[in-house]
Amino acid sequence: MLCPFCNSKLGIISRKKFFCKNCCFEVHIEGNSFVVYRIEFDGSTSKLCTLDKVV
Repeated sequence: MLCPFCNSKLGIISRKKFFCKNCCFEVHIEGNSFVVYRIEFDGSTSKLCTLDKVV
C-alpha cells in the first residue's frame, strides 16, 4: 500500500494500521475510508484528516 500524500511504500503496524516514514503519518483503515494521524514530537497522535478509499 502507498502513502496517500507522498506515494512511498507504507510500513505495517498491524492488520489495519500503517506508517509512512517519509511523512511521519499513521494511516488507519476504518470501514471504507482511511483516517490519517500525525505523529507528534512527544509520540502521541492527532487526527489529521479522513480520506475516502479509491477502489
